[in-house]
Formats: sequence, C-alpha cells, structure tokens
Amino acid sequence: TDLRLLQPLSRLPTLLPRNSIVVTNNYVSGFAVDGVLVTEPDLFLSSQMCL
Repeated sequence: TDLRLLQPLSRLPTLLPRNSIVVTNNYVSGFAVDGVLVTEPDLFLSSQMCL
C-alpha cells in the first residue's frame, strides 16, 4: 500500500548501481512498475529481498 502513494513516473532505487524501477500506474484497480502489472503484492518477503 505504501507504493500506491508514489506518483506515476516516480523512480525506485534498486541494489544495482545506476538502475531504478519506474512506477507507471498507481491506480487501486492496478499498480504497475516498468509497465508490468503487480497482481500478487508481497509474494515473497525477506530481510534482503521482496517481490
């Protein structure tokens, strides 16, 4: 739910230098990053990774 607060075209940092993920849609009906619809949020969570 915190990601839905980000505006479209917001950039999320990654662990790879000079790489980021772009929020492309933050609608309640469908959240997307880099044009990919997130259908199963919090599929996997750990201290080092989240999908």
